[in-house]
Amino acid sequence: MGIQRGVSIYSYQENYYLRKMSFEDCIRAVSETGAKGVELIAEMHCPKEYRDPSPDFVARWHDWMAKYGTKPAALDVFLDYKLYDNRMLTEREMVAFFKNNFDFAKKLGFPVIRGMIAVPLPILRDIIPILEDYGLTYGTELHAPISPWGSKMQGIFELIDRTGTKNMGFIPDMSMWCKTAPRLVTGEYLRKGADPEIVERICQRYDERVPQDEVNAEALRMGAGPLELAAMHNVFSHARYDGTEWLREYADKVVHVHGKVYEMDENCEEKYIDYEPVVRILQEAGFDGWICTEYEGQRSYHDPLYGPGGADEVEQVRRHQVQLKRLLGA
Repeated sequence: MGIQRGVSIYSYQENYYLRKMSFEDCIRAVSETGAKGVELIAEMHCPKEYRDPSPDFVARWHDWMAKYGTKPAALDVFLDYKLYDNRMLTEREMVAFFKNNFDFAKKLGFPVIRGMIAVPLPILRDIIPILEDYGLTYGTELHAPISPWGSKMQGIFELIDRTGTKNMGFIPDMSMWCKTAPRLVTGEYLRKGADPEIVERICQRYDERVPQDEVNAEALRMGAGPLELAAMHNVFSHARYDGTEWLREYADKVVHVHGKVYEMDENCEEKYIDYEPVVRILQEAGFDGWICTEYEGQRSYHDPLYGPGGADEVEQVRRHQVQLKRLLGA
């Protein structure tokens, strides 16, 4: 298959929330970009069908896939281990929770399950035989600021190597490769009255790869208060791992990719993320799967940055697909 282009319809969340786009509209919008893959958060778009889909819904889903020439790419799953206010789910309940989601994924045709970093290692170990039975692949999302060298991700890599499973891997999120601080993430704090000079200095120091504790001290000397320090925390929550070569070591464990988008410019370039070397490494490693656009700029919808009309989710996704097509040479 090679690298294929898809879209997480989470990217259209503001339009969907405001009822400007229906579930079907989101799928149509994906197809209109030329992308073929659809990534779904079922709790968001079909909560009444989630985990126990009716035959009518399953048929309608497959009809949509045929109608728009799209394919299921990945199902996003969150382990709701705090369903009860007086206790955590037991390990048996957690495994059953995943099995139920695997049933849903199988009925809708999703080949990949995206899970979160908080899932305990014993649960990941116990779901491997179920994944193998279902013919599904599970990927833990590696998202900034989590480090690939941290104990949790290293534990997952070790589990995969020890078991030899081909049904588990990880999903790098492109937030791992921010080349500069996404300026739009500071808009909320500026709107609330943060000092623009201090906030911009924080962003500049981030871009210069200065350690956060040094930036914190400098910001305090400049008179930073709670708003400025909150902006700094947000800025430094975006990873600054220099280079992409570490990805080669783990490329054989990549099962899906989140194509994070903060802001696309008019030339169809993501302004803050260094895409080219990551895509090149994935191509050279023979990655066989989906890169799905995941636009999150709408989180700044109500900032003056975008004016009264807000950010155009559909246009931002379209631009990102143009960039991906260019980088992939297809």
